[in-house]
Amino acid sequence: MNVKHWFWQAGGATLLALTLLGCGGSGTAPTVLPAKPTGTVDAVPTPLPTPLPTPLPTTPAPGGTPVDNPAVRAAIADLARLRGIDATRISVVAVETVEWSDSSLGCPQPGRAYAQVITPGYRVQLRLDNQTVTYHTNRAGSTVVQCIR
Repeated sequence: MNVKHWFWQAGGATLLALTLLGCGGSGTAPTVLPAKPTGTVDAVPTPLPTPLPTPLPTTPAPGGTPVDNPAVRAAIADLARLRGIDATRISVVAVETVEWSDSSLGCPQPGRAYAQVITPGYRVQLRLDNQTVTYHTNRAGSTVVQCIR
């Protein structure tokens, strides 16, 4: 065996050993994938589009009809109950998305404690006859507060 040939064989074995050590050194042989046929293209997965949330309207529907939103419906129901009237007499002036600084929904009552957590919700302005009434709600409409300032 000539010296040149031996040198290349030893260098190849050394290179293989270093490659295995550099890939984690697990001592197991690397997984060899079969060669793909020529002229083929790797399939690239197409990411699925992320659905965007449908924003709720921030203005009333034409004709002052209530916006289809559980928080708005809850505010209308509360005002109708308090005034003892039919809810159809109430129209929506405006609906604004708000992040309240705590669970008081921006209308703290004296002597009550509130969770100090950002509470997403709405400021809902309703009209009854010639009077505008403002409600603060949480996002689900499970809490509604007539906010008098």
